[in-house]
Amino acid sequence: LSLLILSQKLSGEYFRYKGIPFPVGIYSPESIRMVENADVQDDDIFIITYPKSGTNWMIEILSLILKDGDPSWIRSVPIWKRAPWCETIMGAFSLSDQPSPRLMSSHLPIQLFTKAFFNSKAKVIYMGRNPRDVVVSLYHYSKIAGQLKDPGTPDQFLQNFLKGEVQFGSWFDHIKGWIRMQGKENFLFITYEELQQVIPPPRPTPTPLRPSVLHSSPPHTRFPSREACSAA
Repeated sequence: LSLLILSQKLSGEYFRYKGIPFPVGIYSPESIRMVENADVQDDDIFIITYPKSGTNWMIEILSLILKDGDPSWIRSVPIWKRAPWCETIMGAFSLSDQPSPRLMSSHLPIQLFTKAFFNSKAKVIYMGRNPRDVVVSLYHYSKIAGQLKDPGTPDQFLQNFLKGEVQFGSWFDHIKGWIRMQGKENFLFITYEELQQVIPPPRPTPTPLRPSVLHSSPPHTRFPSREACSAA
């Protein structure tokens, strides 16, 4: 079952793990604890975002880079299988058949992320987004996602967002926590807005990109392609 189908059968209740709210049914204290204590491989690649900040867009881009621009992986394998979520009950660290390098996604704040990462050569790409757009997108998503609490009115939801009383807690704490990693050679911070500008990479990529990747990326990562799946 996809997370979308599963979410239609959930309660919309939250539990707290070390002070952070999580939707019941998609996550559990045990699944988050597993992430905290998981082993990390030096060639692992993690996409970290606050919810509704462009996770799926980044997954599509990295999927093309990892396959030298060949879009067949994108066309044949669901996005949740190409870059499984770390902290879900059926999380990435519980899967034994992932190819190397493993591409994984997470919304976890830095204090709950895999401890082993910080002593590894694994890479994190953190994608940020303007909080005004995040809160609007998250509000509308909360109205249709069964695993999330009813958002109430836009004003009520905005107040909850500002107080961090939404899934994965405060946007401000989330981005402030991860941005402290800037300057580390295995950490890249980039924004949704930077990608929208369709400009050359703002920083050198760890591996030179072949022409096939550069030619393949635009048609498979521009807005119409991204809109086929919701921006996680």
